[in-house]
Amino acid sequence: MRTIVFLLALAFSGLLLQGCGEAPASAGQATMQDAAPPPSLELPTLREDDELLAAIDITIPFGPGGQEAREYRAIALEKVLRSHYGGLLDGPTADSMVLSFICKDGYSPFLPLKQAMDAHGYLAFKAHNAPMGKDWPDSLAEAYPPFYLVWDVPRDSVSDYPWPYGLERIQLVRQATAYSAAYPGSDKRALEGFEVFRAKCLKCHSINKVGGSIGPEFNYPKNLTEYWDKADVKAFVRDPQSFRYNSEMKEHPSLSDEQFDAIWAYLLYMKAHKL
Repeated sequence: MRTIVFLLALAFSGLLLQGCGEAPASAGQATMQDAAPPPSLELPTLREDDELLAAIDITIPFGPGGQEAREYRAIALEKVLRSHYGGLLDGPTADSMVLSFICKDGYSPFLPLKQAMDAHGYLAFKAHNAPMGKDWPDSLAEAYPPFYLVWDVPRDSVSDYPWPYGLERIQLVRQATAYSAAYPGSDKRALEGFEVFRAKCLKCHSINKVGGSIGPEFNYPKNLTEYWDKADVKAFVRDPQSFRYNSEMKEHPSLSDEQFDAIWAYLLYMKAHKL
C-alpha cells in the first residue's frame, strides 16, 4: 500500500513534534487565552487507507489564474487539522488564530483559521492527469510534492485563498504573532482596516515586509500615503489600467467606500509604526 508522506504524531500525543519553543497542548483540549498552541504540524508517515485520514479523489472546479477543473488524490484539510489541533479549532481563541502554510521553497502564506474551516480545503498528493506511474506531471514533479493545497470554492472566491505547493508544514499561530510587524495593536479603526487589507491586499502587498512581494511594499521605507493622494489610490484600486497600461494589479470595483476608508486609516496608522 502506498505511503503518504505525512507527519501527524497522532499516536504519540504530540511528543514527536518538537520546536518553536512552545509546549504542546493535549489533543482535543481548548487552551486558555494565554496558552500557546501546539508546535507546527509536520508532514510524516500515514498510510493512505488510514481510517481517520482516508485519501479521496476530488475534483477542483476552479483554480488560480483561471485554471480549468483538475482532479486530485487528496486528504481533507479539516481532518488533518483536527487530528493534531483538536479542540483548539473550536475553542474561545479560534477567531484570533491563523494558519501558516510553510513550503519547502520558503513561501509561507497565512489564512485565518475560521476562513479555512468554513471552506473545503484539501492536501493533494497526486494529480490524476499525471503520466502512468507518476504522481505529478513532469513539469510539476520537482516543486509540488509532498503536498499541494487546493480549495473547492466558487470562482469568485479563488483569489481569497492561498494555493501553495511543496507544502511541508502547517502551523497554528495567533494573528497578532503571525502579522506582528504589520499588526496595528489595539487601535479599533486601524484594526478594521487591517482586516480588510489582510483579506484584499496582503497576498500581493506587504506592510513592514509582512505580506506578498508581487506588488510594492506600502509602509517601508515610505508609507503609501506619503506619496499618493487618497482619491488617486481609490481610483487606481477600482481600475488600475486607467492609470497604468497592462497593470498586473487586479481591479477591485466591489471594494466599498467604507472598506477603502478603513484601509486608508490603517495605512495612516502604520505610517507612524515603521520598521
